[in-house]
Amino acid sequence: LTLYQLGALHGFARAEGATVAHGKPHGALYNMAARDPALAAGIAAAVHDFDPRLLLYGLAGSALPAAGAARGLAVAHEAFCDRSYEADGSLSPRSWAKVNARSSVACQRKAALRARLRELPLSTQPLLCS
Repeated sequence: LTLYQLGALHGFARAEGATVAHGKPHGALYNMAARDPALAAGIAAAVHDFDPRLLLYGLAGSALPAAGAARGLAVAHEAFCDRSYEADGSLSPRSWAKVNARSSVACQRKAALRARLRELPLSTQPLLCS
């Protein structure tokens, strides 16, 4: 399914003179792939098979960027400054209180602490804060 969706997106982008530069599952699939290594591996395989030059986005410290890196893809570790996190680093439901961060540095620290990760230097491991 992911490979099919990438192909369709590529067609739409090409028709408009654009290109696809990254892959990122949306919504529930994103959250499921963060927790499920087998699903994450399937998504990473589809992105790699479609175009191994694509950047794969995934929740910082989760199964998805790990699967992408294992496939040889460039990965972007993503954090959301307007969301709260569980102790295991997963996103809390949107219905929970939102957390306000003042900067991307605060966002990076928050994600690193919540996921119990060491802080990653942005120059070598991109951590994107949305």
